[in-house]
Amino acid sequence: MKKLNHKQLKYPNEIKEAIIKEIDLDYISFLKYYNICTSGNVFISFNCINCNIIVRRSFKSLKKRKLIKKPLCSKCVMKEVGKNEKWLKANSDAQKKIQSTPEQKMKNSIGVSKFWKENPEIKRKMGENVRKAYNKESVRKKHRKSLRNSHSLCGEFLWRNKKITFESSYELSFLIQTINIKRIIDIKRCDFEIKYIENDKNRFYNPDFIVNFNNKITIVEIKSNWILNKNVNNFDLKKKATNYFIKNNKNYCKFLIIDEDWFKKNNMWVKRSSGIKPIVRKLFIQDKLKLFSDKKIKKYLGNLYEDKKNN
Repeated sequence: MKKLNHKQLKYPNEIKEAIIKEIDLDYISFLKYYNICTSGNVFISFNCINCNIIVRRSFKSLKKRKLIKKPLCSKCVMKEVGKNEKWLKANSDAQKKIQSTPEQKMKNSIGVSKFWKENPEIKRKMGENVRKAYNKESVRKKHRKSLRNSHSLCGEFLWRNKKITFESSYELSFLIQTINIKRIIDIKRCDFEIKYIENDKNRFYNPDFIVNFNNKITIVEIKSNWILNKNVNNFDLKKKATNYFIKNNKNYCKFLIIDEDWFKKNNMWVKRSSGIKPIVRKLFIQDKLKLFSDKKIKKYLGNLYEDKKNN
């Protein structure tokens, strides 16, 4: 028979008897003494109201359940908690905090690298599935929605009564400046990928546009001088792979790299900071342009967006 300590001597008789005789209380007693007892030596036994299994927990452990105060087993508690917005947010914040530490990032990186090294076939199949999925318009549409937090100027532009997605200010400038060039018959986003090898690994990339110049189908890649100079080696590999692709595919005749020098040479240069903003606002008013990024909507459209939305 157990002896009571000085704290337990202050408990109600029912709890003292349960400690001394080592007998379990029911869930009703747990609720009755919820604000009185904190002992880990008092046990509660009950049947889970969802799955009916017998549950035995200490009074102290049951009190840790802050959100769910029902007679449930651990599994059923997690199902209930998973529907609680307050818990989901708190858990999400905690996970972000943990996952953002340098130690955890390093641990995750090592774990992922080890997994792919041990499972090359899974990696290959996953890559194929991702590339197949991205060729579907429904998947690309979801990707465009994810651009809401993007730092790039991205959206849709009405090019000759056809909506075309752009993912940078350079791409938008290209679409704007080419809309009235008669020798350009059609423009569309590139819907295929080109394989290239970098550091003995297979890589894939999607060029930006397919352009019909007087019935000569051209693959177009648009990049700023800064990005081209930053990734010279990588872009050289893409360039060689694209030219090889064209050589073995009669439907395409040329690979055109459009950078700042190309814009200037063809008198199409628009200054990124000052020149593009009034053009974006004008096109938005004319219903010829839609921006995806909330940050860019605020920067380029400001109150104009809210006013038009309300009207």
